[in-house]
Amino acid sequence: MKARIEKSLCSFAGRFEIRRLPNITNIVYGRDVGYRITRVGLEPEIERISATQIRSTLNLGDSQVVVA
Repeated sequence: MKARIEKSLCSFAGRFEIRRLPNITNIVYGRDVGYRITRVGLEPEIERISATQIRSTLNLGDSQVVVA
């Protein structure tokens, strides 16, 4: 998977980093079930990432999705 991503983004070499993140699977919403959300603590440098800030920096607005 990592090699495929790197190949697809080869024109951006040196401008991104691929990291393995935990799979978040325990978010439950619904009538009368309440909320059970488990927070996964990540490294501080990952916690500081803000998609809103990235979109703002790239002037994409809030409706765009940025994949980094």
